[in-house]
This record gives sequence, C-alpha cells and structure tokens, in this order.
Amino acid sequence: MEFGSLMRDMFLGLLCFAVTGAASAVCDVNIDHSGVVVRFGDPVTANCSTTREDVLGAGWDSSVNPVNEPDSTTAFWNASSLTVWDAKPKCLINFNNETELPECIFLFAPEFMKIDNGSNIKCLVLGEASAQSLAVQFYKGDDQIAGSDNVTHNGTQFPVNATITFTKNHGVNYTCTAELDFGPEAPIQNTSPPYATSTIGPGEEKLNMSSLPYTMSPKAAASPVCDVNIDPSRVVVRFGDPVTVDCSTTREDVLGAGWESSVNPVNETNSKIAVWNVSSLTVWDAEPKCFINCMNEPRQCVEKLDLVIYKYPESVSLIAPEFMKIGVESNITCQVLDVAPARYLSVKLYKGDEQLVNRSFTHNSTRFPVNESVHFPVTPTRGDNGSEYTCVAELQLGPGEPIKNASLPFRMLPIAASPVCDVNIDPSRVVVRFGDPVTVNCSTTREDVLGAGWESSVNPVNEMNSKIAVWNVSSLTVWDAEPKCFINYNNEPRQCVKKLDLVIYKYPESVSLIAPGFMKIGVESNITCQVLDVAPIRYLSVKLYKGDEQLVNRSFTHNSTRFPVNESVPFPVTPTRADNGLEYTCVAELQLELGEPIKNSSLPFRMLPIDFEEQPILNVSENVEVNQPSTVRCELKNAFPPEEVQVELLINNEIHTIRSNMDNVYVEESFTLDSVEPAVITCNVSLRSLSKSASRNVQGYVLPEPTLHTEAVLVNQTGIVTCSVDGSFPANATQRLLLNGLIVNETHNSTPAQYEFKAEKELNGKMITCETELKLAATSVKKNQSITFSVLYEPSVINPAEESVPVLKGDSVVFNCTADGIPAPTYTWKHPEADNVNITTKDSVSTVTITGASSSNHGVYECHAWNIHGNSTRKVTVEVTGNYTLLLTLVAVAAVAVVLLVSFVYKKKRTSGRYTFLPTNPSSANGSVAENGQTAEDIPLTTV
Repeated sequence: MEFGSLMRDMFLGLLCFAVTGAASAVCDVNIDHSGVVVRFGDPVTANCSTTREDVLGAGWDSSVNPVNEPDSTTAFWNASSLTVWDAKPKCLINFNNETELPECIFLFAPEFMKIDNGSNIKCLVLGEASAQSLAVQFYKGDDQIAGSDNVTHNGTQFPVNATITFTKNHGVNYTCTAELDFGPEAPIQNTSPPYATSTIGPGEEKLNMSSLPYTMSPKAAASPVCDVNIDPSRVVVRFGDPVTVDCSTTREDVLGAGWESSVNPVNETNSKIAVWNVSSLTVWDAEPKCFINCMNEPRQCVEKLDLVIYKYPESVSLIAPEFMKIGVESNITCQVLDVAPARYLSVKLYKGDEQLVNRSFTHNSTRFPVNESVHFPVTPTRGDNGSEYTCVAELQLGPGEPIKNASLPFRMLPIAASPVCDVNIDPSRVVVRFGDPVTVNCSTTREDVLGAGWESSVNPVNEMNSKIAVWNVSSLTVWDAEPKCFINYNNEPRQCVKKLDLVIYKYPESVSLIAPGFMKIGVESNITCQVLDVAPIRYLSVKLYKGDEQLVNRSFTHNSTRFPVNESVPFPVTPTRADNGLEYTCVAELQLELGEPIKNSSLPFRMLPIDFEEQPILNVSENVEVNQPSTVRCELKNAFPPEEVQVELLINNEIHTIRSNMDNVYVEESFTLDSVEPAVITCNVSLRSLSKSASRNVQGYVLPEPTLHTEAVLVNQTGIVTCSVDGSFPANATQRLLLNGLIVNETHNSTPAQYEFKAEKELNGKMITCETELKLAATSVKKNQSITFSVLYEPSVINPAEESVPVLKGDSVVFNCTADGIPAPTYTWKHPEADNVNITTKDSVSTVTITGASSSNHGVYECHAWNIHGNSTRKVTVEVTGNYTLLLTLVAVAAVAVVLLVSFVYKKKRTSGRYTFLPTNPSSANGSVAENGQTAEDIPLTTV
C-alpha cells in the first residue's frame, strides 16, 4: 500500500470518530487532533476522550503502541518514532449502555466513478451495536436507492456494499444510514447530530445514524485501465530459496502475459495468467516485472514485483580496545559481515538487556551483500565493571519480529585512568611509503624513568636512563615492523607500552580494465578492474567511471592485511545503444590521510556494444518461374551498430550480392533461374567476428500461356473449344474451361480440355476462358486465356417496322433497313426509279432518303439483306399524296401576278422588256409563306 493511502486511511479513521463524537451525545468520542500528518520516523501524539459518565474504559487500537485504559475517560496514544506505515490508530470508548448506536459510520467510494458504469460503494459500520436486527440503507439525496435490511450485526466492523450505475448528476450527495430495531418497548431518545437523525417517538421503533455524505463526481467517460494483479504483491525470499509469484489480469482483450526477469523469464501467449517460478533464487538483481499485452489501449501494462532478497549475516562480532579507561571515551565496533539487503539492517548495541544505540542503513540501496562496521562511542564508568555488551544485527524485512543475529558478549573491565603511565609518541600516526625513511620520537614526563626504547622487527632501540627514544629507519622494507615504544619505571606501573599507528603503503603496480570481447546490448556483463600489488588494502577504493560520471565504488575496509595484494573487482554493466563509443575508466584510490587520495587510473576502455541476437530472415518464394525475374530479400532486425553489419547473398554458393555499412540491414535483389534444377539461396550476415546465416531451397517451374482454340459455327450446329498447354514442368498441369465463371470441363496432367457446344444465337459474343493451374510444393500458379464465341446465321430484317409510309408531295422522308445476321449482311434496294432517292449504308444500317417527294416516288421499296448463309426481305410502300395548300397558293400568286403585269404595262408605256415569274415551292408546313419568310408580294422578277 502506498504512503498516501496509508496516511489517508489513518486520517479517515481519526476524522470519522472525531466528527461523530462531536455530533452526537450517543457516540461521544473526542480526538484533540482530528487529522495527523507525520513524517516517517518522527514522534506522534494523539489524545482521545469522552464526556459521557457510563464509561467502562478507553484505548487505542493500533499496530504500534496499542493502549487500554480501564475505567478511564481518556486514552493517550504516543509513538516516539513512527516507523510503521500501516499503524491505523483508532480510538475506542466502551460504555455500559448496550443499546447504543454504532460508534461510527462512514462511506467509502472509488476515487473516480465512470458515467454509465456500475461502481462499488461501501458503507462501513464501526463499534459494538445491539444484538438485535441492523439494517443499512443507501440514499441519493433524500431518495433510498439501494440497501440491505435486517442484517445481523455482531462484529465491530460491518461493511455493506452496493453497486450503483452513476449518470451525469455531478455533485449529488450519497449517504448510508444504519438502523437498530428495538421494538415497541424501546426507550425514547432524541438527538440531532449533523448527518445523523434520531426519530424515536410514540409509535415509532427505529434509531437512525447517518454517515458523512459522499459527494459524487463521476468521471466523464469510461476508459481502459492497466489491470495487473501480482499475488503476492510483496515477496521476501532468502538467497538460494525457491520463489513463486502469480500475475494475472481481468481484462478480456488479452494477447498474452509474462515476466521480464534476468532469471527464468516467462512469456505466455493468449493467457491472462503468468507464473514466475524459480527453484533456487541465486541472483541478487533479478528485478522481475510482470507485463500484460492487450489488443486495445493501453496495449502493454507493466508492474514491478516488490521483491526483497535477503541473506543472514555471515558473522556478527564486537571489537573493543584492549584497555578501556574509566571516564575516557572509546569506540566499541560492531562488525557485521556478508549481509543483505543493507537498507533493512539495524545494528544495535546492548548493555545487558538495555539497548544503548541503534544504527540503520535505510538510505543504502545496494542489493548485494555488504560488510558493515559500526562504531559506538562508549565512556565507561566504575558501575560498568563486569557488564556485558552485545551487538545485535536485525533484518526487519516485514511486519512481525525481525531476524536477529547477536555477537558473543564483551565483558567490560575498565581500568582507572591515571597519569602514571605517560607515553608520548610524536608523530602519533605515521604514513610512509614502502622503502622510504621513517623517524619517530617516544618520550615521557615521569621522573622515575629507568629507560626508554622501541620494540620492532626493524632497528629496535633501548636507551638506558633516558626519557626519550628515537626509532629511525633509513629504508623501511618490512611490512610487519609493528614498532612499540616502551618506558621502564622504578615504580608501578613499572612498564608502559604504546604501539605506533604505522601505515606502510605501496602504489599499485598497475591498474587495468578488462572487458569481454563482446558486450551485448541489454545483457549484463562484468567489466573487471584489476589492481596489482597494492598495500594496505583496507585504505583502497576501486571506482568505475563512465566518462566523468562515477558509476560504482568498492572499498575493502574490513580487510586488515598489511602485505601487498592483487585485487580483481568485477563491475556489472548492462550496455545500451546510448553507451556506444563512451569511455569507461577504472580508478584505484588510496585514502591514507585527510585530503586528496593517491589515485592511479587504468587506460580507458571504449564501449562498443553490439546487438546481434536475432537470426537473419530470408524471404524468397519456394517455387520460382524459370527465365522470369524473382525477388529475394534478406533482413536482420535490431542489429547494432547497423553500419558494421555485412550481408552476403549467395545462389548455389556463388556470390550474388554483397552489402555493407548499411543503415537498414537488409538486401533485396532480383534473380533469374535458367533451369528447373533446384537452387540453394543463402544469406550470410556478420558483425565483427560473429556471423549467422539462413538458407532456402528454391525449385524452378515452367508454365507456358495456355492455348485456346475454336472456330465460327453455323447456328444450330455443334462446335468444339479446346484448351491446352505444352511444356509445363512439372508435367501435372490442370486445364479448365470456364463459361460464365463456371467450370464446364477440367483435365489433369497436361491433358487438353475440350467443350462441345450447340451454336445458338444467344451464345454469340459470350466469353469462354481457358485456365491452366500448376500445383507446386508450397503454392499453385495459374495462367489463363479467353476468346468469344462466333455463331453464324442468316440475316433477319428487324427494321423498318411500317408496311406503309405516307408522304406529302414536296416533303422529304427517311427510313432505315436493319438486319441481324452473322457475318454482317449486305443490303440492296428495289424501288421506283427517281433522281431524288439516295441510299447509304453505314454501321450495318441501310438508309433511304427521299428529298422533295413527288408522284414518281410513289410505290414499293424492297430492302434485301443477305450473307453467305441466306437473305431476308422487307417491303415498304411509299404513298405520295397531293399538297392542296400549295395549289391554292399558286393560283393566288398567278392572279396577283396578272394584276401587277397589267398595271405595270399601263404605267410603263415607254418601257419595253420581258420578265419570268419563278415562284419558290412553299413548304407544306408554311401555308402561303415562301422560303426565308417572304410573302408572294416580295417575290422578285427576273428579266428575260
């Protein structure tokens, strides 16, 4: 559970009791801080009380420091350091009256409710209530919407759920009410708390107590969510022990589920459940993550398992000085070796059963086992004499008792501080390089000195009757010199000895960085820092840098070896593509004194990671048509760096194409087989010294275009269509004849297919198809050819339809003759001879045009259509009738002409000449109107 949820639960619990207590004399619980926000590890205090007199006791229910105060109206909850996330403190007040209402009611609802979706809300009733019937009802405003009546309530927490489908009523108040039925003899009570009502009166039988109203704010629309359920949600496992964890989802659009982990990854296709199972977990950084792949958004949901891998300490020991002086502070060191993880470790120092100090390492995120030395300053007193001190290492991995490991007890035997033993070494600490000179003075201020000296494996010193002794070495070439200054006295203590704090060091002979020949992207590998011939190792730190960024630091503070050693320190590194070209460096540091350490660096290692996990994909058809171009494609996905990948394409072991330095690692080429012999196509890909290949066998085939043959057939006669193919390989081609999309005949093994048909006029022009199919090992290929039927038949005249065509003299008339026949018919006409008859034939239509019909055009017109298979005749009678309108017009024009002529002769006596009247034939449609709209008076005269 997250910190925010835990603190919210704590706040709700406190707030609920405070509000209901303040609102009603029935449930009177007062908390001085209704809401508490506290930092993890800080102290917290809360006071709870009641004003009622019938109190049996008060207390606090909590996983931390529970409180029970009998016969008290007050309870005080106090935690000096709150280090538990799920404390959930609740104040409880017990009363004598057994018919009280429940202590508290409150309403829980999801953070978001989605419109038109059912959501669960919960009414929680807290506290001991009457043993009689309890009913819980839900209200939307003043209207009851759901409930659970007559439910027996015997516990202190009574949840009632309701599923409600919310609409767009944003801001509506929802409330739940608890009712106790006491019967007609119930005592009458009347209280009016906020959000609670008391309705007991004559004839009424119920007590009501309502929750705080919950204001509904539904979300605008439902959306898919990431539903990943891990069971158990947190796993604590000992290093080397087995572990099993389930992961599931309730979503229905699941493509698969699995676990991403460096140990036993899982990928379950089309499953809503994935189980991560390890028989012996021996990897510290497994970091399993469950993933759910879905068809809809979000398409992938990932949740990391809260996994804690622990290891008991190898040993816990307590290290104390040889002498501890009364009143003088000294360090007692607790040494815990090989324990994990450090963030759950607490190291405690006890004197007897009394805990003195507690040191934790919550900020240490290292997952690997560590060694920890914890120094506890102690100032002994005379009362400590004989007391036993113990160091306890605790791993608090979860709720409950921690895992404890204790050291052997150290028995405190302090000595009295006295200026009597006075030994002064100058300098008190010496740091010297192996082979360099060293000089140290030792002296005392006491007067009863017999002599001073140095005990050492190199240049021991013994100065009689002297208060000073000088230890001098011109070249210190012994690692275990261990010089000690001694002073001999006449009085007790007769000899005082003090050891020189001497550090002899040596620079590393070499510092080098060793890496694998190939480091794969996304795969953890060790880069090893090798430090040769360095001393002392307890002051050594080995650090790995990426550029200027320090990645890891390893120290050896627990190694007390004085002699030079060789150290190989592996650093786990998981490269990414972004690391390509970056330089890694190993730095060995000797921190001998305050200030800058002595540093030695390796030559930089240039990270050149690769991704060469996937196999090349070779795409080429298994069957290829001979002498026709085909395509082959070789592709290598996710290769890195792509510019270093080389691709070689071979056909029958002959190099066809070579490509290198490509951004997209693929080769696509066209090739042609010249025979049906099988061919082998191989794709070789290489990255540096690594290589992979993929091969495919290709078989050639031959399938010529099919031949389709038929001839024109006379109607009602029988015809044959033949479909054939020659030279196919393999020789198992199938021939089909298809008419109107339906198979009318089919043959196999390259045998020609035939279709016999009766020639009918309706068949003419229809298409028939010849299809040939060659079935190969992996597929089948088809080719086809189509032709149309040709049915021959004699002509049949279909136009003209009229048998008689009337026409007025002077008018024009046009009529056609059309015949249906194959081959197309030829037309001839038999008709009365006349110059105004014109016959034309175009597009199998013969047309007769009579212009200005006269009596000579009257008669029978015969159309003869013929071809080699026969002929057909159609007769049309043209009837030319008189135009009376024209005759009257001519008479009128003649009369006018006579009058005009006489008048003209009379008026033009001196003029002589002759004129001819050329009337224009009027149209039968215009009556007396001449051409171009002229009247008879406008007709010109022509001189003769």
